[in-house]
Amino acid sequence: MPTMPACACCRRRRCGRGMPLTSAVCVRCSVLACFVFGGVFVLGLRVGLVSALILAVVAFVRPAWKQLANVILNCGDVKTALMTAGSISECVTPMIRRARLFRTFQSPKLKWLIIASAIVLLIETTGLYTMCWETPYAQFTYPLEVDVPELLRALEDGRAPAVRPINSYESYRFKIRNDRKCAEMNGTVRLLLLVKSALHHKAQRDAIRRSWGFESRFSDVVMRRIFMLGTGKPETQDEVDAEYARHRDIVQADFIDAYYNNTIKTMLGLRWAFEHCRKAEFVLCVDDDYYVSVKNLLKFVRNPWGLSAVDSEEENTPATFIGDGRLWAGYVFARSRPMRHRWSKWYLSLDEYPFSRFPPYVTAGAFVLSQPALADLYQVAQYTRPFRFDDIFLAIVARKAGLQPLHSDAFRFWGRPESPQDFEGLVAAHGFSDPELLVRVWEQQKSRGQA
Repeated sequence: MPTMPACACCRRRRCGRGMPLTSAVCVRCSVLACFVFGGVFVLGLRVGLVSALILAVVAFVRPAWKQLANVILNCGDVKTALMTAGSISECVTPMIRRARLFRTFQSPKLKWLIIASAIVLLIETTGLYTMCWETPYAQFTYPLEVDVPELLRALEDGRAPAVRPINSYESYRFKIRNDRKCAEMNGTVRLLLLVKSALHHKAQRDAIRRSWGFESRFSDVVMRRIFMLGTGKPETQDEVDAEYARHRDIVQADFIDAYYNNTIKTMLGLRWAFEHCRKAEFVLCVDDDYYVSVKNLLKFVRNPWGLSAVDSEEENTPATFIGDGRLWAGYVFARSRPMRHRWSKWYLSLDEYPFSRFPPYVTAGAFVLSQPALADLYQVAQYTRPFRFDDIFLAIVARKAGLQPLHSDAFRFWGRPESPQDFEGLVAAHGFSDPELLVRVWEQQKSRGQA
């Protein structure tokens, strides 16, 4: 085989097998160059299209407004000018038709260029182009890269870890601490209901208090209820203070209560449970628009592995677990991909998350944690870079801590259950933002022995 000349880019010898090459660069460098120049082209195309749109608007509108201004000057006032011109459309339309740019857009070549540009822009905005640059999930890493087992041992022994935390949720201040909620108990708390609630959702909180959140529902089960709130407008604080004084079931921290602060709300809820309710054996983290069957939940935590659909191919939940007492259960997504559509509420750029899929995660609307799992998640989270979606952040932290999520169909996050059969064995279900509906459904299920 004859010796091929070296590539002008990477200086490697080119191979002539498969396809003859007459260029000065190899196939590898050629493909790489296409991707690089393609990215530059897409960026330039977006800027060019916006600029062309602005120039087109200026070219169309400016002559029309000049003509209308001349008519106003000649007629003396706007009313007479409009009567003279007949209407604004009569003034503007002739100018648009005579505009040189309008005639230019009738060119077939330009039409095809616009169509091609629109296709390229569509590919870029839908995320298809971005997906080509994703890092394979097999190469997953996430800062900080630390020895997590050694970190947890140091924290458990009261020693200072070798690294400093980068994500300290301890810097947030509790405006309403409510630290006596669990401290009053002589024994353990079987279940802590940690409800993430919005400031203005008082009606939902009242409905939960009247239904599944009633603490004395079972005489032989010690249960506590907490609503986790952020802060908002100053005028709402008096209402929150009054609600706390009446029910003594609110914890409030000094962060802005907004959607993209859900990770902060979740982690501060875990912090409160870690610091002030260590006696709780299990913690249910749930949104305030969920229906919950505490009766079915207590059955579930008695033997979660026996009741879970671990053989589901779709969720791919592992069938074996380490008997370390750590439980993190709910509805699991095992192979979910990041959203690359720019118009999506959950859009993620490559800078924010470069990998092709997420670690297996439990939907954040409702999930249950044992106390050992909660402690590990909260402590490892201090050494994990923040992420704005709480369920993905917990998945990243859990992956670092070696904690596997447990899937169960008893946690339902999609459409609201309707038939009585839908509620059999159900632990939690989304879609109950109407307080009256929540109370009515809960009372129906209570009469059927399902609540």
